[in-house]
Amino acid sequence: MKTRKLLDFLPNLSGLGKAEGMEDLLGNLRRPSLLLDRFSLDDIQAAVRRWGIHSALVSRGIDYRVSMDTTNPQRHELHFRLPDGGLLGELGLAALDYDLGKLCPWSRGGKAKLLVVQWIRLQDPRRGFGAGVLPLPGQEHPGLGVGHQVMGLIHAVATDLRLDGVINRPEFLHNAFLYLPHFRFALPEVQGRLDALLRDVMPIPVVELAWAMESGALRDESGDTRFQWFKSEQILPVSTRLQRMFAGARYKLARTAVRKKASFILDQKALERTMTDLRARFG
Repeated sequence: MKTRKLLDFLPNLSGLGKAEGMEDLLGNLRRPSLLLDRFSLDDIQAAVRRWGIHSALVSRGIDYRVSMDTTNPQRHELHFRLPDGGLLGELGLAALDYDLGKLCPWSRGGKAKLLVVQWIRLQDPRRGFGAGVLPLPGQEHPGLGVGHQVMGLIHAVATDLRLDGVINRPEFLHNAFLYLPHFRFALPEVQGRLDALLRDVMPIPVVELAWAMESGALRDESGDTRFQWFKSEQILPVSTRLQRMFAGARYKLARTAVRKKASFILDQKALERTMTDLRARFG
């Protein structure tokens, strides 16, 4: 195949024979990859120390490595691994623009730029379940106990980027519970239902709360309808504008109205059967 025809397959390189085009290309190749186009690996490693993640891991006897993957422009990834490659933690992050009129229909609308936590996993692959440690739904290994420190790091990233907030979509009830009290569901009706649920069934251990939902031991006040987890967006307001929005009367009134109306029942016997089965499997 002649060179002339090979170049036909590379239309995006047309015009790069000019000096300025080639300089731009080489400049991009030399430029280091930055997390969210802002943070170098050294920046992240310093933040890991600043927010107590390093000291918490070291206190547990964990030697770790931090790496970044910025090859996908739609999702940047942060990884924590053991020296042998075992996965300790990973975060998928993106900074995206949102229409508040669609995300929060109760608001006055407008635009907001949010740090999207597309997923987060924190685990200790050296450990298994048992000896009184039971899994939460979706867990493959026990957690690392650094969730609050990681959330501090995420908040700091959003603040440094001057974003309006952080947004995620909890896959499980226990995820949403662990994000409290700083996160709020974008829809006040959803937040009101969660408020009512926690009011009616707490205090119980988080692992029991999680398995009560998974097993169907959580029901509405009639006792006939199994509670279904409402997968919906949660927001951590960072900018003053979003903080005022979620602290305002519109959100509070709608949230309170649903909280007062909703009611839930915990079937203690069904939960105990589930927990007994789990202890037999992992105890």
